[in-house]
Formats: sequence, structure tokens, C-alpha cells
Amino acid sequence: MSNSRIDAGFDCGNIEVLSDSGIMAKLGIRIDASSEFVWCFHFRVNSVPGRALQLKITALKNYVFQGRWPGYCGSVT
Repeated sequence: MSNSRIDAGFDCGNIEVLSDSGIMAKLGIRIDASSEFVWCFHFRVNSVPGRALQLKITALKNYVFQGRWPGYCGSVT
């Protein structure tokens, strides 16, 4: 059972929750409705304070800008 809520219901929000066990969530990026490209994957996670949650975005090789940002590190705020 998951105690987290992964949500993209806001302007520029874009993520699909494929599974969420509460320990690990597998996510997918939706294709932009007005473009053939995937431009962003903004989303938010609300979880139990102090509980770790591993996020895995699947099928990244299918998206635009493959290999364009060496050393890229996503931000969590």
C-alpha cells in the first residue's frame, strides 16, 4: 500500500504513475498533446515525512534530448 501521492495536476505538470508500492514508484512521461516531443516532466510527491521513496522514470531512451545533458541531476524541492 502506498502512502505517497504523485501528482501532475497543475500547469506544466506531466507524469504518469505506472506503479507505486510506497517504497518505489515507476513513472512514465506523457507525450505532449501538441507536439511529438516530451519537453518536461514536472510533478510533485506528497509522502509521509521521513519515509524514503525511490522514483524511477521508465523508457527515457524514447524521449527527446537523449544524451544531451551529461551529468544532469534532477532537483527535489
